[in-house]
Order: sequence, then C-alpha cells, then structure tokens
Amino acid sequence: MAGVFRTEDGLTFLGVIAFAVSLVLFLLALIYALRAILGLPALKSDGKTLFIYLIPFRRIPLLAIDHIVLRSDDVEIYDQSNKKLKINTRLARDPEEFFRGTGLLES
Repeated sequence: MAGVFRTEDGLTFLGVIAFAVSLVLFLLALIYALRAILGLPALKSDGKTLFIYLIPFRRIPLLAIDHIVLRSDDVEIYDQSNKKLKINTRLARDPEEFFRGTGLLES
C-alpha cells in the first residue's frame, strides 16, 4: 500500500491524479478566502445583469428572471420558461436586501 502514490522515482499516476485534485481544491478554497478577506461580494448587479461569484460563476440577465423565492440558505431564481436555478447564499451578505435593491423582490 505504501507504493500506491509514491515510489523512489517519484509520484505514480495515481499520485499525480491525487495531487492535481488536491491542488484544484486548494485553489478554489484560496479564491473564496481571498474574496472574503478583501470583502468582495458574492452577488453583484449592474442593473442589467446579475453576477454570481460562487462556483460555478454565472451571469443572468435581469430581464430573463421571472420571479425569485428567497429562503434562509438559498435563493431559487425562476426564468420565464419556469426553469429553476438554485443559488447558495450562505456566503452572501444580506441577500434579501440585495434582491430588493435590484427590484426583483417586492417589499
């Protein structure tokens, strides 16, 4: 079992795969950490488009959004064809106030 990931010559194929996966996970965690340290928002809107800076990154035109359902940990966004997109908003600061500011959420 000791030679599965590493031999005296270096990493085995399985070791390279495990290293690559751990490197990708580390980089994703680093992105989230840097965004949090710098205070950058997880959700952003320019009045025309909703930018979601949570993995996977997305851009949704505000005109394509029919209605939203705000829950405690997530937001369900329904487009005009009634297709649902669920966004985890635990990392977002005050998602209710954000969506009210975009005009998508009624007071």
